[in-house]
Amino acid sequence: MTATMVNSDRTVILAKILMGVFAMSGWIDISGLFVELSVMVHTLPEGWTLPSYYQLIGQVANVATIAFFIYTRVSNRRIEIPVNYVIIIVGIASLVLMIFFWDYTIEVRGAMHSIPLLILVASLSLVDCTSSISFLAYLSNFPASFVGPFYVGDGLSALLPSVASLIQGNGGKTQCVNASMTRVPNTTTGTYISGDVATDYQLVPIYPSPLFSVEAFMGFLIFMMVGSLVAYTLLNNVPKLKKLELTHGKNEDSQYAVLLENIADESGSELSDEISSDRAKSKITNGDKLHKHSQESGVIYWCVLQFWSCLLQYGVLGSISSYSALPYGNLVFLFTLTLPQIANPLTCLFAHYFPISNKFITSAMAFAATTGSAYLLWLAATSPYPFLCGSNWGGFIEVAVTIIVVILLSYCRVTSAFRTHQHGRRAFIVNSFVIQCGALVGAVTMFPLINYTDMFNEGDPCTQHCYRE
Repeated sequence: MTATMVNSDRTVILAKILMGVFAMSGWIDISGLFVELSVMVHTLPEGWTLPSYYQLIGQVANVATIAFFIYTRVSNRRIEIPVNYVIIIVGIASLVLMIFFWDYTIEVRGAMHSIPLLILVASLSLVDCTSSISFLAYLSNFPASFVGPFYVGDGLSALLPSVASLIQGNGGKTQCVNASMTRVPNTTTGTYISGDVATDYQLVPIYPSPLFSVEAFMGFLIFMMVGSLVAYTLLNNVPKLKKLELTHGKNEDSQYAVLLENIADESGSELSDEISSDRAKSKITNGDKLHKHSQESGVIYWCVLQFWSCLLQYGVLGSISSYSALPYGNLVFLFTLTLPQIANPLTCLFAHYFPISNKFITSAMAFAATTGSAYLLWLAATSPYPFLCGSNWGGFIEVAVTIIVVILLSYCRVTSAFRTHQHGRRAFIVNSFVIQCGALVGAVTMFPLINYTDMFNEGDPCTQHCYRE
């Protein structure tokens, strides 16, 4: 093996590592805020409804994704590189502001709300939702072998905050103490208001402080985002790394076209074989209409699978997590938020080396995930007294089902991305757009059900006998 080939191998490995580090910035901030809900729901006035606010804001932010998608469809300009810089920088700035304002509340129509936090969540959601399509548009410039490292990095955006959240903890067992309230009679209505001789006693939950503060957790997220910015800058400015990109023909419907000039000479035979394989897989026989119809049907199937998987994972399950888990205790809620996110990148890595192309198998996986999601939805709907409430088995089953469902849905999502990647840039971008559509439909459906109906009910750890730690 020549020195040029060795250097080429090292360059490719470095580029894939940088691609993974860059991919982390897509969702690490929102993922971090999501797992931090185990602390925030006990502090902020929204309480158990806070996850549904996150989900709705996040999906409404898809207006930016739609704008990016439409622009790329009607224009031949490719803007993903500067857009990706904006995404990362805005994410860093929003997290810095969140350190100072995450627990600041404002009264709106007689009720306190975490308006600064929700505004910053909206800011992060705008850029993160855009990353789902902009990052993938950038990824489509690389050989298919970069898809796996990208999704591993995307999975790490959930894993690393989850590990940090597990270390942080959520303060341990809730303490219930008697609190007295003194009232005075109102001269107009005859009712009591705070400040008189009449005294009531009420059990009030006291939540112990976690190992480290929310502000320190935000600082960790900022550090990771800065690392992603550095990785992305290197990918775009180091000549040897930039030459790994593929070029596209003038026709947007063409599949991966040719390499940049001299890539074969400088990258060695192994890299050339890898890219040649990618080009061969992408080549379509234009004269075979039947084959073309089969390919179009395949793209539709994989996009539908992506839509349904994202609807369940990001739209439905993310909104009801507090209602399905918190009745079993704070620890169960912490595990429900973090453990599935740890399993996600491992699933992506496994799917990279053992992809599934059999539609019957992926359909069976989607059906099993749907069944598990229905069970979790049932638990949330029966909150604050779900199945096996007060039993350790109830919490164990809830966490286990959540992990299994996330693994199955993640496998379906990665498989869908792999398969559409083989159909070219446009199919790949459409698939990434479908991700946001599925999550949007799920979040918009769940928000009014949670906040404006009696279908889901918040519990009190001091008054419910089945509430366990």
